[in-house]
Amino acid sequence: MDRRRTQKKRQRKTSVIPGMDDNDVLQQLETLAINLGLEIRAEKGDFKSGYCRVNDQNLIILKKDDSFEKKIELITDKLTEYPHEKLEIHPAIRQLIEQKKSEMNSLNGSKEE
Repeated sequence: MDRRRTQKKRQRKTSVIPGMDDNDVLQQLETLAINLGLEIRAEKGDFKSGYCRVNDQNLIILKKDDSFEKKIELITDKLTEYPHEKLEIHPAIRQLIEQKKSEMNSLNGSKEE
């Protein structure tokens, strides 16, 4: 079963942001998150990736085995809650965050101002 999962990962040719490597997208999102005061950890183990707060520290814990797409989605979800408008960010990264924020607002029934 591990072989099939690995083969599926290799077959995936589309990236989260067209024209950008998912690894680059992930690195830029991690850098932005760190600049906004989040700590990011990549760990092995039997757990679900997610956000938590420990001793006044905001953490994003990523499972090392998760796909780039899943890691990107998790970090992007959390970044929608942080002010990033005045920070210098790659336009495609900013668009990814704003798109996610818009999706989350429409799911929650609220409107952007």
